[in-house]
Amino acid sequence: MGFEWSDPAVRIEIFGASYEVEIGDPYTIGRLQEASAKLQKFDVEKAGKEAAVAMSSELRGVVRAVIGDEAAEKVFEGRKPNLAMEASMIAYIFEQIAGASARAGAAMSDSVSRIAALSKPIGDEE
Repeated sequence: MGFEWSDPAVRIEIFGASYEVEIGDPYTIGRLQEASAKLQKFDVEKAGKEAAVAMSSELRGVVRAVIGDEAAEKVFEGRKPNLAMEASMIAYIFEQIAGASARAGAAMSDSVSRIAALSKPIGDEE
């Protein structure tokens, strides 16, 4: 068995369609974190309709950045802005990426341990 390269990715499902998301993409992670921070500061009770629609649009932009333009068109086609739906979708995407990232991190730690064990000079065992 030889080595095969694979990009860390997670498969997410939105409204019955499946999309692959690269978990190591710093742009995607950055957009999700930025949206999360803005959403946490957003006060739905105090915000007017225009602010809610703007936040909805921003969250849709984040989803678009994560799953791609064509996929986002399918997801949002015929759907009116719905801040609760978009926030829930962002939370779901975050959960899926966080789980996959934890698994990728564990695999990285295992690789580092294997490298460390193999790189000790013979006779240096403690």
